[in-house]
Amino acid sequence: MKIRKLRCYRCGHVHDILTYDLLEYDHPQILDGTLFSVECEMCQTMNFFDYPIMIKHPELLIAYKNENQEANRWVYSQDDLIEKANILKEGFDDRVIEILKMLFRQRVIDTPIVHFTQANNDLLEFRVVKDKKYQLFTQSLFAYDNLVLKAMDLIQQLSLNEKVIDYKWARENIDKIVTHLYHKDKH
Repeated sequence: MKIRKLRCYRCGHVHDILTYDLLEYDHPQILDGTLFSVECEMCQTMNFFDYPIMIKHPELLIAYKNENQEANRWVYSQDDLIEKANILKEGFDDRVIEILKMLFRQRVIDTPIVHFTQANNDLLEFRVVKDKKYQLFTQSLFAYDNLVLKAMDLIQQLSLNEKVIDYKWARENIDKIVTHLYHKDKH
């Protein structure tokens, strides 16, 4: 933990903010998106800031803005960090979620900005940003379970030694996974 100074961009008031080197994946400030913000006590303006941090999960170590070689995953945006934490909180595999997001993009919309938000009953919920507007969409949990059942071995092979599991990774591997699923279903 470190205390850093942050000057309000509106009124100039200086705040002492608490920053962390390492947090657990289920820390409330990560999950609710408030880890990188503080409301000015003088003018009530929300101020946003950024710093490198590591997120710890029993199976993964995630580095944000820090290409730590011990980390299993690297992320480069606050939204991606929040998404990875939510995926882990719900007990899902981030690689499978990225493939589901890519399948959705191919079928429904053409936007790279899709983030997992939560699981609700038998549905996975995603937030889509298109034309600067947010939309929500859902995907059946069956689709996730089906990918795990039929393609997890291939997904693990394709992600071996990969630190960044994101839109680009999914785009590079989607055809191999779809072909694999097609042949699995055919037999």
